[in-house]
Amino acid sequence: MIRLPFVSALVVAHLFSSTLPSLAQSSKYTTAMSSNARIAEYTFKPFGAIQLAVMIKEIGGKTAVCGMWAETERLQAHVRASHLPRRGRANTTVDVGNRRLIKGLGFMAEVAPEDFVTGTTVNCQVTNVPWEAGFTRQKIRLSSPKSRSRS
Repeated sequence: MIRLPFVSALVVAHLFSSTLPSLAQSSKYTTAMSSNARIAEYTFKPFGAIQLAVMIKEIGGKTAVCGMWAETERLQAHVRASHLPRRGRANTTVDVGNRRLIKGLGFMAEVAPEDFVTGTTVNCQVTNVPWEAGFTRQKIRLSSPKSRSRS
């Protein structure tokens, strides 16, 4: 067995990981939520519900996914203990046109229901998908096993 020095192992790991494709860069930004956001509601009947608001925008020539989430009803202890809101966001995919932008919306911050409005500052995650002007005319699709989307 050949032992690599710790530093060399890190360099090899970095070189290997930089050749693999990734869905999203780690760059995070904030912006104000626009009025053309896509809204999805995750219901945990009879235990409550959460809403997601998602929009896309161009940041540095790349497509960014921006959004927020809020509880629409008081979530019961069962939902919180099972981490259902987190798991629902982790399994959500965002598509525009025929392009998958991102899977997982863990970067989004929770806001109070009264702040779930246009103009609220939201987090953005920059993806590796180049921005296309046509994205502004296409419908954003949110997909998750537990969602009921509405515009």
